[in-house]
Amino acid sequence: MKKGIMISALALLLGITTIMSCSNSNGTKTFPKGFLWGVSTAAEQSEGGITNNDWYVWEQMGKTPPVGLADNFYNLYAQDFANAQAMNHAYNLTILDALTSGKFDNGLTGTTNISYYPSWAHTLDYIGVNYYNNDYVVSAPNILSPINAIPCDETINAYASGILASFGCPYTTDSSGTQVLSSPSETQGLTNILVEYAQRYHLPMLVTENGYSGGDPVEKAKYIVQNIMAVKNAINHGADMLGYMYWTLNYDYEWTLGYAQNFGLFYVDDFTSCTTPFCGLIPSMTTTGFTRTPVQPAVDVYSAIAAANDVTPTIIDQYGH
Repeated sequence: MKKGIMISALALLLGITTIMSCSNSNGTKTFPKGFLWGVSTAAEQSEGGITNNDWYVWEQMGKTPPVGLADNFYNLYAQDFANAQAMNHAYNLTILDALTSGKFDNGLTGTTNISYYPSWAHTLDYIGVNYYNNDYVVSAPNILSPINAIPCDETINAYASGILASFGCPYTTDSSGTQVLSSPSETQGLTNILVEYAQRYHLPMLVTENGYSGGDPVEKAKYIVQNIMAVKNAINHGADMLGYMYWTLNYDYEWTLGYAQNFGLFYVDDFTSCTTPFCGLIPSMTTTGFTRTPVQPAVDVYSAIAAANDVTPTIIDQYGH
């Protein structure tokens, strides 16, 4: 039987200070330095399985719904953290570790089968970061051994429909009623990985790719502003940032998805529909115009940020939320 240690409000402190700590444009007070951000939980409500308290007595009397194991947090939290750390190590750290220390982790777990290549060490002048999304990670024994976890990533979902749901990846319903994968905050993920790299490698960094593939030009502007704010937040936490490169200049070809995504800051005219799977749109073979048209307001917003070398309060008010 699990011991019933009741903690009425256990705060899981996230240890972050967001861009909201800056002064507002209207001069109103903001959250003080050191303000705590987190989430709260309680043993009975998230762990369940407690039989030595008065609530359990009420359950047995039929006065309340049974709690059972609730979300089983008590038994699963350690594995949840281990899965996320294992995926982060294998995907985000292994190669950079090798190029900074000369130690290559053949086993991808950080604990076994380490090879040493002294000539690899200290060969980086800076780190280039391509960042597009932030994923949840779930247990998946024998799928990506020895990691035994899998990211709840939309690319995997597109090519192996149903497999992520079978492993318990969370889904939500979008405005059109379509079931889509849930994901953590993308902008906070960008800040987190930049700060982690800064503290681990002590090298300057350049965001070499970061882009929005949807068709809404206002959302593209918001994406740019919010991700640049995430980079600024990383700088405030000690990251040495060389710059930010938006992906990409023009509507372009995106590998297996063909022309189905539009990351560009400029539309390309004279594209026609295509019925072949995954190709989206293709350039018309009957024209050589290929006229570029700016995606507004995204182009003007990004231009204004570059000219000011900062995200101005006016831009934050319009596109930062």
